[in-house]
Amino acid sequence: MLHHRRRFEVQLMHRALLVSEVLSEIFAYVNESLSPWSAGKKPSLEALARTCKAFHEPAMDLLWADLDGIRPLLGCAPRLHRLIYPSGSRLLTWDWSKDIEPLSEHETRQFLHNAARVRSLSVSCSDDLHLFSVLPIETCMFPRLLSLAFIVRRLQHKYLHLFLSPTLRCCVISVINPDLKSLATRCIALEHLSLKIPEWERQSAADRTLLSDSIRLCKRLVTLSCLPLDWAAWKHLSNLPSLLKVSVREPRSASRWSLDRDIVNFAPFLNVTTLSFNVNTGCIRYHSHATLRIPLA
Repeated sequence: MLHHRRRFEVQLMHRALLVSEVLSEIFAYVNESLSPWSAGKKPSLEALARTCKAFHEPAMDLLWADLDGIRPLLGCAPRLHRLIYPSGSRLLTWDWSKDIEPLSEHETRQFLHNAARVRSLSVSCSDDLHLFSVLPIETCMFPRLLSLAFIVRRLQHKYLHLFLSPTLRCCVISVINPDLKSLATRCIALEHLSLKIPEWERQSAADRTLLSDSIRLCKRLVTLSCLPLDWAAWKHLSNLPSLLKVSVREPRSASRWSLDRDIVNFAPFLNVTTLSFNVNTGCIRYHSHATLRIPLA
């Protein structure tokens, strides 16, 4: 009887709704027609996911597409769900995961199943990242990720490699560390890179070398916002036909940027439309068809 009822339900559905591409377009319209802050957006997608088997996958893809933090994904594990979503009046504290064991093999599978749907992710709380400490270094947790903002403490940047994806196009990070080279080599589609380094974070000469070497590995950059680079990195950027916008900002506490050469001998940055410097230095000479903005400190 149950089998006949399910078959009857499918027969009532228009054939077009059995085509995944058609469903994705319809659900994308539902998703876009509701404001990101609309209270009805998530419940609408959840209701579509529960409607029938044909609706489940495309609705779930949209439900998980954009995430602010990783806790919703961690909450899919029953052991962690009751900690992340406490009952009664008890509130979730910032150190909720302290002394909690890393994800088990089964919990990892649960996490990765929905993580594969995420397209845009912002990570600003680093206290949960130790839960991934047992994952192999080659793990790609978000294989379809397009945009990543990874703004965490320096000690937690060691987990950056787990968030890198070959599909990643836009990335914002807050620390210069050895995984920066992995960003360039593992994210071959990377087009937009921004380093938001805190004013109080002092950078060593080794950090500048690491940053410059990493930038030289990026072959498809369109926009770049970072700290001052060495001249080899500038030479590389001057020959990138894809590059349109470069912004260089140096913390006021940093030492003066040495400019013992000028950029006149580089390729002409023909496609760059904006080149902006905010550094602790003197005059910068630059010849290009680009629009040049140099606010000197």
